[in-house]
Amino acid sequence: MQPVAGPDTQGSWYRGWRLVAVDGTTFTVPDTDENDAHFGRPGTGRGDGKGAYPKAQAACLIELGTHAVFDARLEPYRVSENRLIEEMFTALKPGMLLLADRSVYSYQRWTRAAATGADLLWRVPSHLVLPPVEILADGSYIAEIAPPRKSEIAPFRVRVIEYKLPVVTDGKDELYRLIATILDPVQAPAKDLAVLYHERWDIEGFFKQIKSVQLNAERIFRSKSTDGVRQEFWAHLGVHYATMRIAVDAAHQAKLDPDRISHKDTVRIIRSRIWIPDSFPPRQSS
Repeated sequence: MQPVAGPDTQGSWYRGWRLVAVDGTTFTVPDTDENDAHFGRPGTGRGDGKGAYPKAQAACLIELGTHAVFDARLEPYRVSENRLIEEMFTALKPGMLLLADRSVYSYQRWTRAAATGADLLWRVPSHLVLPPVEILADGSYIAEIAPPRKSEIAPFRVRVIEYKLPVVTDGKDELYRLIATILDPVQAPAKDLAVLYHERWDIEGFFKQIKSVQLNAERIFRSKSTDGVRQEFWAHLGVHYATMRIAVDAAHQAKLDPDRISHKDTVRIIRSRIWIPDSFPPRQSS
């Protein structure tokens, strides 16, 4: 699997950068001894209580706009989501712009992702110290981030974009702090990057398509063995990828953003076109 957006695919590009995003999620798996022993299950938050079902930790790297997944991981629940995310940095290439939420940021992960040649636009925690060294005309600024411990590694420079958005639940403003490897505001104005960052939510939509459309009503994998769960995970990604290719082709013909093509409707149409014989093998005529 690989990115599929062409040069004219809407929603997948910003000024020549291919937009990609990374995030993690969990999947519920059947309650069998094998799955429980391998994947484990979350606590309930009450003493030593355990959840009703085992869970698997997953992470995916997708192309925005098309939702094409081009790298993924599935491991036991106890494995860190960020460890899986960091493993997928090997799939990044120059010309990509990777969007990520603040839970992903660490000095090590940022430097490893940047070393691939891809550009980065990540939200960072509000407590991260970002002393300005240069104020830019568009309101963003250049900051230096030093290594977390004393070392011979030189600090690296990032561009910082700060803005506030109202929180729907309480009406208060929430501070967003983004850092980017794109230092030139002419190449990418601060307002553009602030708007662009929220395209990251596409990956949440991708996970929802897997869980709400492709899985059963209970949103639980079917496989009762660990090998079966892994095969099922990759099968669902493969089905999604194939379905996405059909939707992208339809969007291209209609000159639409692929996001405008419903994944649920595409799956429904594909299912309606699949011939299911009454019996297999065919009955012998008497």
